Amino acid sequence: MPYINDETKARQDILNLFFTTFNKYVNKDDKNQAFTPDHITDFMCKITEVDYNSRVLDPCCGSGAFLVRALVTARNSCANLPNKDNIVEKIHKEQIYGIEESEKPFGLSTTNMLIHGDGNTNIIKANCFDKKSWIKEAKPSVILMNPPYNAQQILFPTKIIDYIGSKTTKKGEKKIEILKTYSTGAWNKKNGKPVKEDPTKGLCFVEYISDCLQEANITNAKLAVLLPMQCAIANKGIILKAKENILKNNTLEAVFTLPPGMFYPGASANACCMLFTMGISHFNTDDGKPNKKTFFGYYKNDGFIKKKNLGRIELLDTNNNSIWETQILPKWLSLFKNGDVESGLSAKEYVKADDEWLCEAYMKTDYSTLNETDFQKTLNNYLAYLVKESVVYES
Repeated sequence: MPYINDETKARQDILNLFFTTFNKYVNKDDKNQAFTPDHITDFMCKITEVDYNSRVLDPCCGSGAFLVRALVTARNSCANLPNKDNIVEKIHKEQIYGIEESEKPFGLSTTNMLIHGDGNTNIIKANCFDKKSWIKEAKPSVILMNPPYNAQQILFPTKIIDYIGSKTTKKGEKKIEILKTYSTGAWNKKNGKPVKEDPTKGLCFVEYISDCLQEANITNAKLAVLLPMQCAIANKGIILKAKENILKNNTLEAVFTLPPGMFYPGASANACCMLFTMGISHFNTDDGKPNKKTFFGYYKNDGFIKKKNLGRIELLDTNNNSIWETQILPKWLSLFKNGDVESGLSAKEYVKADDEWLCEAYMKTDYSTLNETDFQKTLNNYLAYLVKESVVYES
């Protein structure tokens, strides 16, 4: 009940809170969707600089967490303007766009937006890969998304699986018409069928949005996306090809390593947040080198802790204030916006598609914070790994 009041409705994804609570009681097999925590959507709106001028798109909007946060952020940014009411009405009608294929999440997102005062006129139930013209007409300046990179085939849009896995038959005929070869080759060699999960782990969504914007001649849009760590680390195969395609037309501005278990008690994936400036190549035209350094943030401590049967709990300081809001979020934003390099928290480096896109590969260690306990923990973890791999055996 404390969450259902006017003050909270103005800033929270209410249905996300319901989901987090009730997801504790469902079977493990039912925990397939990774609903983005509210404070992470807030962070992503801030790094993409959402305001009342922004046209925001989430092509796989789920419960509508990003759309709710973008709506509220845009409305708050015009609070002191003389024609606030007219601007707010325009935001509702013309500047928030969402696409969701699955019926239940679509119902959640539309209801969620209604709770927050929006008429959900620009949220549609569809496969985003079928809506290129609709996306181009929306002319988004900010794209926020958490694509279903680990979705099982039963939940994953069939068109996307075919889209990724299109191949040529012996007669030279394609099994499906596609607009572009998005990281093809995702076929199971044993049975000749498409793989059950997206082999690009969500990067195909970024490629697709990139093409939509390019065809619409939209440049300088900001795209922030949550992706699994594998996308940042992998430097071969389908994921490498997807990264190469993305960097041809877009600049990798930043990658943030986010807290492990961020989606608990839902999906178990460890995620990072990638930020792109769309429509501007990552490389110089003259020498083919990266045109700027990418910012990397080691943002694993968000002031929340995981508690069994309770989810991730927000920590408070001695004055009962949120540590996230008063200390951590301002620090994260300051480092990124100023491009500051700080040992143990951030780094900047020129990177290409085959490099690691994680702060851990480039930041300096702050040795002043290490103690004997950290050393012993590392030894224990290494020993546990050796036992697991049967290199050594317990006596």
